[in-house]
Amino acid sequence: MGIPWWAWVVIGVAALISLLVLAARSFRARIRREFIAYLAEHHPELEVTGARGRVLFIRASGEEGQWHLHKIIEDIVHLSNKEDTPERRA
Repeated sequence: MGIPWWAWVVIGVAALISLLVLAARSFRARIRREFIAYLAEHHPELEVTGARGRVLFIRASGEEGQWHLHKIIEDIVHLSNKEDTPERRA
């Protein structure tokens, strides 16, 4: 008899949600990698000792702390939704 039509709809929706979750995770991972590279190049006094999810573990002047990246990621998403012009970057 086969799979009913509603099961195909459920499978399709689940596949779409999985794809969106994976795309968001990949986007956040890329932003994290680029930000770590930026810190290494422009702020060598900050040592990134680890990263997990949206949190960087930082050591500076012997002190350790956490840096939450949620605001940086939100700002990047917000900027990418606007027209990218030199006037907006200033």
